[in-house]
Amino acid sequence: AAKVVLSSFFNHNTFLILGGYAISAAFSRCEVERRLASLLQARFENQPYLFLLAMMMLGMFLSMWISNHTAPVLCISVLSPIIADYGSESRFVQALLLGVAFACNFGGMLTPIASLQNIIAIQQMNNAESAAMSFGAWIGYSMPIALLGTIFAWLLIIVMLKPDDVTSIPKIVYEAKEVNKSAIAICVLSLLTILAWATSSFTKLLFGDLGIISLLFMGIVFGSGILTEIDLNSFAWHTLFLLGGSNVLGKVVESSELLDHIVHALKHALPESKLWVAAEVFFAACVMATFVSHSVAAIVVVPIIAHIGKSWGAVQEFSFGSALAISAAMAFPFSSFPNIYSLLVVDDFGKSFLSTKMFLQVGTPASVFCIFLIV
Repeated sequence: AAKVVLSSFFNHNTFLILGGYAISAAFSRCEVERRLASLLQARFENQPYLFLLAMMMLGMFLSMWISNHTAPVLCISVLSPIIADYGSESRFVQALLLGVAFACNFGGMLTPIASLQNIIAIQQMNNAESAAMSFGAWIGYSMPIALLGTIFAWLLIIVMLKPDDVTSIPKIVYEAKEVNKSAIAICVLSLLTILAWATSSFTKLLFGDLGIISLLFMGIVFGSGILTEIDLNSFAWHTLFLLGGSNVLGKVVESSELLDHIVHALKHALPESKLWVAAEVFFAACVMATFVSHSVAAIVVVPIIAHIGKSWGAVQEFSFGSALAISAAMAFPFSSFPNIYSLLVVDDFGKSFLSTKMFLQVGTPASVFCIFLIV
């Protein structure tokens, strides 16, 4: 039993996540988010609504590659000078914070490394032979849903919050570091690693596994000294241990056949149509994640839905859909980390810019719309 536990705790998905953390450190070292935000401000200085949409798209893009836990922190830190210029009653600042949070939730759908629920879904697919999904295929299937969801959330924010109290965007000022050969090298290596992940179905014979690509990238950037032990220590190791615990729990449940018993009991209560079964379980996953958070729902719900899919011969579809349904949960401040982080932004008097009512007004219809797209 001890050998099974230790061998299950860290697997190839762990190294894939480590590669994502290394790319996050590389982007931060090159100040990618600050440079992009500054370009967006210069382009949409007198178009606040389009600047809001552009920042949401930036948050979604960053969440793809550096996880939707890191992306909101970087985006809001970039926006902090703009936030500081206005009071907690500014509707535009409220729209920015809410928009970044929701965009990062949608960005958490886009790659296997973007969120914990995606990682667990990939594990469930890998456990079922012939159900694995490539990195590029995941992006291809999830991109339309995330894009439409982000645009719909943007429209809802404009309609619900009416952020028309700002006519121009203040300049985003930061101390730009000189772009040296090291910064260029790390950006090129990051882009090549992302490209190798996205084309993994074609490069599988060369690399064998996505984890090997991550190890090669980490070996180069840490071995050459481009990234240091400070960057390594900044990785979210608690998430990796949480994932390891999920791996072990999965092995325990699998060996005890507990999920088979749960699915057998549930199957009698589910409709006979696979489409209606998918609609019900995805909606249930979204509702549960809304109240207990994405991370908890991912660990508890995704394996159950994957086993329901197994009984229908559709492990890949049900695992993938359950991960996206959990990411779509955003109706409460505590539903996800991006929501929580946006809520915790306060003004000089300690007053939060956002309220639970705002999350409910925009998050509820956004979640329902997204579940409709997933099904």
